[in-house]
Amino acid sequence: MPSFKELQTKRWDREYSQKGSLWHGPAHLDFELPEKARVLELGCGNGKTLSGILKTNSKVTAIDSSKMAVELCKKMAEKLGRSDAEILVADVCRLPFPDSSFDIVIAFHILEHLLSEDREKAVSEIKRVLVPGGKAFVRVFSIGDMRFGKGNEVEKNTFMRGNKLAYHYFTEQELKSLFSGFQLISSSLLSREVHYEKKTFKRERIQAVFEN
Repeated sequence: MPSFKELQTKRWDREYSQKGSLWHGPAHLDFELPEKARVLELGCGNGKTLSGILKTNSKVTAIDSSKMAVELCKKMAEKLGRSDAEILVADVCRLPFPDSSFDIVIAFHILEHLLSEDREKAVSEIKRVLVPGGKAFVRVFSIGDMRFGKGNEVEKNTFMRGNKLAYHYFTEQELKSLFSGFQLISSSLLSREVHYEKKTFKRERIQAVFEN
């Protein structure tokens, strides 16, 4: 019988197959990368963040569990003239890289799609593949987000939405605890208002930087 994570991967493949690019918006990075840094992006999706990383002079590796997502990112990289980028299907809980392979790991909106045990495994893998002093840039949904509480709760603050995909919502303290083996460099709440049918709602994320 397929595991929860395997079922989630199949659902992501279905989403990308049916809808193509799921994530839109500006492709710029709101942080600077060191010159010629070895950068790993976890959960590259259809390449929203990756497109910004590829515009730097970094040595870029990106992974996603969805084959369809990886294909979308490879096509995008080719259009940007970055055929040197390594983009592959891989499990964030079992990264196929040696210890201390990267200077930077970027994990934007990937940890919230994992159950608690796998979140811990993923963070352990982030620590393993980062060099000492390397940094993890992390972005997750907050419990202050408008979608918190929507769907069936499968774990505390983790909800299965109508698309059968899992979404976990963090507190700042929970995220800090998850990365307790790291040094916290910065943490902030990113909030903005959105409007639907003349009503105002709040989208809220936590953005943090941790040092290995």
